[in-house]
Amino acid sequence: MGVAGLSQQRRICYRRTDSTFRDADAVKSERLDPTENAPTDVRVVRELGKGRAATARLVDAAFRDGSTVRCVEKVFCPGRLTRAIYRIFFFAPFAYQFNRDAIMACFYRRRVAAEILQRAGVDVDVAAPLYVRFDAAAPGWVLAAEHVDGRGVRPTGLGEATGEIDQLVSVMHRAKDALVQAGLTGSGWQVDPRAMVSTANLLRRGQRYTIIDLESGIPAILVPKYWLLAAGQRTWPPFDDLDAGQLRSSRLAGQADVDALMDHTARWKTCEPAPLRLDSWRRLVARTRRHLSRTARATWHLLTRRRYQTYVGLRYIRRSIRRWESEQRIGSDEASDLVGQVDANEVATYARGMALHLAIKACSPWVVPAKYGGVAAAVVTGNAWFLLPWLLLPLARAVATLSNWLACGRGIRHTEALLWGCLPTVGSLAFPVQIFIRRPALAHFLIRDFASRIGRRLPIYGGKDSRTEMMLIRWSDHILVAMAWVFQTDVSQQGDADHGATVGLSQSDPVALEHTTKRAA
Repeated sequence: MGVAGLSQQRRICYRRTDSTFRDADAVKSERLDPTENAPTDVRVVRELGKGRAATARLVDAAFRDGSTVRCVEKVFCPGRLTRAIYRIFFFAPFAYQFNRDAIMACFYRRRVAAEILQRAGVDVDVAAPLYVRFDAAAPGWVLAAEHVDGRGVRPTGLGEATGEIDQLVSVMHRAKDALVQAGLTGSGWQVDPRAMVSTANLLRRGQRYTIIDLESGIPAILVPKYWLLAAGQRTWPPFDDLDAGQLRSSRLAGQADVDALMDHTARWKTCEPAPLRLDSWRRLVARTRRHLSRTARATWHLLTRRRYQTYVGLRYIRRSIRRWESEQRIGSDEASDLVGQVDANEVATYARGMALHLAIKACSPWVVPAKYGGVAAAVVTGNAWFLLPWLLLPLARAVATLSNWLACGRGIRHTEALLWGCLPTVGSLAFPVQIFIRRPALAHFLIRDFASRIGRRLPIYGGKDSRTEMMLIRWSDHILVAMAWVFQTDVSQQGDADHGATVGLSQSDPVALEHTTKRAA
């Protein structure tokens, strides 16, 4: 797991001149080497999350002196899109994965940034780096930092004018200004609120925020300010760059860390470009074939097996509730109340319909090209028949809703789901809207969760705890208020309700299993 285990094939060697780093080599022996403090054994506790460039995992690291430290390891092994973007801009493999100088710059950058923020009086901490090692199994370099037991930003509550996101944005502006003025322009991009996903780089611990991610995944090309900074420093495209002159003039106490940061950054930048690393087409085709096979089998089961439909629908709802509870977005009492409503008989029926709509949505990758290709063909030829692909998914949802309605009988209403499912794009919300008529609180949660999922999966600007996710959740609240006015339903209060029959093997006999429970106040 140490640096010695890095094979010659994994090492990336570049040209450099001795005169460029003569002064740095003279003081190199006096610096702290993060790789010398690497642990002898690492035990993974759990995976904390996976971003565009790295995977964060909680580990117990055992060192040579017998001590054990629980920390967070950031394993740099990016996906294809991140690697492709980096190659396009720099004609090199992703630096933090294979370049030793780049990962060493990450270590010292965190130490320098922490001192800059402390000196500027900004109420923000930086997760302290602990060590650097190479993981041959990944493969890629690993940066370890202290474990921050915090949480992400909470969504603004219904009816609240401001929330935690507004306070966080204000704190991030101060941190960004302090870092940019001190010379860490690339680090300023990581906490700049104008980068929509940057709010996920901080966790709240008590009344303070801590930066847990100071390493970029893509070049800072989404905010024009950093174009100008990079152009002025002749480092375009910008990627975790620094202004060496401004950093020297800051006169920080940890001058050894500043020198090490500038030295490793200079070595890293002059090392690029590097030879391209191409993936094996055979493995890519095999992985794609296995993925398509699993998707087709699951879709077929969703379309043909009623018990599997019920299982998938209820699992989807329960997992969403558990996720919001684990992220401290809802309390345990509210989560228990929502789980209790899931056991209602009509909710099980609607969950089965929701699973059918999820199976139809799985066909989107094949239908979307036909939809937009049809628009182009209709514009060119003037023939409206090319727009028929836009009706495929709405018609499929209508058929699925009707079949689910006929299977359960007329006792459970499906009118709203049938009408809503005919809408393009948002038709997948048909059964959450139907649940809104009977179970407003549960439907309120499902629609907010749907908005959260869209905000997390949007390319570039989306992500967990991003401003995009918070914005979509807030928009969904406005939609819910409008729906409550249309259907004359109160989403904030709900009286005692009959939760119906518990879902089980004998669901076909709801009278025998019917029971009444009281909702939590």
